[in-house]
Amino acid sequence: MCTRVLFFLMLALPASFAWAQDISIRLLDKTNLQPISGVAVSYINEANAQVMVFSDGKGQARLPMLKGEVVIQAVGYLTRKQSAEALKQNPVVYLNEQLNSLDEVVVSASRFEKRNVTWLNKSIQ
Repeated sequence: MCTRVLFFLMLALPASFAWAQDISIRLLDKTNLQPISGVAVSYINEANAQVMVFSDGKGQARLPMLKGEVVIQAVGYLTRKQSAEALKQNPVVYLNEQLNSLDEVVVSASRFEKRNVTWLNKSIQ
């Protein structure tokens, strides 16, 4: 029994130390302070590869210990770049909405333009 407990502790302790190195950040809408799900958080890892993590339904994303710059992107929000050190000090990120203006559109009911057709000396319009 004692060996089983010891074996379990030997397996559990390294995993808990690895988990403790993660940074958990929270992504909120700046205007209404609601969590934003599906936010892409990307960074460059130690192997020089780009890693992308997405926030969950509570607006939380878990990142491994990192250095450098983090890029935060979401549909309908402005892209934000922030240093990893700033995220460690303040793990709450507020995103500003991106306001899009559209050009006006003209909708026409006819598919073809009108043409004058002359047939047997009679003009049809």
